[in-house]
Amino acid sequence: MTLVRVNESESGGDFVLLSLRTVAKVECRGFDGEQHRHRATVFTPGGSVQLVGAEADRGISALEDFAGHPNR
Repeated sequence: MTLVRVNESESGGDFVLLSLRTVAKVECRGFDGEQHRHRATVFTPGGSVQLVGAEADRGISALEDFAGHPNR
């Protein structure tokens, strides 16, 4: 799998497809201060994407799978 769907809206109409092949760097920020959800920033040559909560978990898991790292 080289694409992961992130940043989905509640209605399911708006989302971002992230190409795992173009990821240059990922910064995991732990938890946000308000709702204690995971936060991550994914950097690509074209810019960056902020992931929060289940989206951060899904993005990190997909990157680990793509890189051949075992899931936690």
